[in-house]
Amino acid sequence: MRKIAAGTVLAGMCLALIAGGCAQPGLARVPVADLSRLKPSDFRDDELDLPYYLANFHRVANAIIEEGKDRGFINIAVWRSKDDNNTFNARIMENCVTLAYFYCTNRPWNIYYAHPALRARLEAALERWRSMQGPDGKFTEYSPTDWNLAATAFSTKFMGETLRLLRDGPPIDARLHQQIIDAQRKTILCVLTDEQFWADGQAFSNQYSNVWGGALAYMQLYSDPEIDALLRQRLRQSMTALQSPAGYFYEKNGPDWGYSLGTHHSNLHVAWHYARGTDLAPLFVEKKERWCQWLSYNAVLEPDGSGFVLNRAIETRTSKPFLDPLDPDAHNLASVPLAEAVTLARPFEPSAEERAAQLVAQRKALEAAWPKVKEFKESFMAFPPYAFVHRNLIQWYASNEQKKAATALLPYLAREKFVHQRVDSRLAAVYTFVRRPAYYAA
Repeated sequence: MRKIAAGTVLAGMCLALIAGGCAQPGLARVPVADLSRLKPSDFRDDELDLPYYLANFHRVANAIIEEGKDRGFINIAVWRSKDDNNTFNARIMENCVTLAYFYCTNRPWNIYYAHPALRARLEAALERWRSMQGPDGKFTEYSPTDWNLAATAFSTKFMGETLRLLRDGPPIDARLHQQIIDAQRKTILCVLTDEQFWADGQAFSNQYSNVWGGALAYMQLYSDPEIDALLRQRLRQSMTALQSPAGYFYEKNGPDWGYSLGTHHSNLHVAWHYARGTDLAPLFVEKKERWCQWLSYNAVLEPDGSGFVLNRAIETRTSKPFLDPLDPDAHNLASVPLAEAVTLARPFEPSAEERAAQLVAQRKALEAAWPKVKEFKESFMAFPPYAFVHRNLIQWYASNEQKKAATALLPYLAREKFVHQRVDSRLAAVYTFVRRPAYYAA
């Protein structure tokens, strides 16, 4: 064969391999977003936190490993600690939703919409996530063989929103897209059917409940009677298995404020977006109602109304002394649109007027500092995917009057004298609350 013919055959072979999904060496870098070319008015009220993420997105996207066995891994410590930023840790890859958000969001400020360099990096990250999946759908976190509930169930929530973005966004490789859909289905089925995961979830409910939103998002995109039946079964079982008769969600087999007000309520938020208006809605309303009844006895309003002191004597995992419904730095506020259906949730969330005032102050601060944003430093929370997973979900806020009326229903404000007990039969635990005109004791 002539040399030119051999070269032609070789080139054709390489093209065929690339078309078949073979890893390509190197990735073009995404550009830096120059905020000086934009202005604060380019951002809607619900986007006022985005300039920081926009200005620093190139750091995350360009940190994706370009070649070798770990190609596609997001190799920067912005979501988990540096010690846990390991190439076997699937939690790092939850920021696939961040990559998809910038690739799929068509807004005047977004220079990354349909950007070819970002597409290549997104595809590499998605392929990396898929390659980390075990044969039964599980993922690892703390070691290459640590196939655990958290890494697996969290994947369903973040990949559910990723697939929703990709459905209506600019295209990615069709074959890869289908592989990600198939991998998501496998992971959801694993969480819903694995008995060890179910047992683990009964001790750490915030981990298991990620699958509610993940499965519901998947089923909005793709009809799946098998997942629907399994989800309904686990949801019904969860009403007692994952939530105490006393009202709290089990964390390390007991009540915990940090996880319940954070991750668990993120899970409820995602699930409610899809369940609202369906026959599953009453189950989530009941979950939230029971939780708020429990919270209403354990969270005491400060006299100035600035927030709630929490009953810390009963915490099982984290330390959270205070609940501030207006905390601007919380990535997972207890605020969930279920307050639309659960009156007792309203005291613990911003009112519509409070939220509007927050946004006015946020815009003023943004305008005063423009084009500067807060300094970027690698850290556990430097670029959390939660900034994007909730962004397109339904929101609902009570009015000031509705919040005031609901606050008056808090037990220790509504009555000056009572003894109330809540019992957890699984733990043989009794929680006692005593109200007298001069004091309240929990």
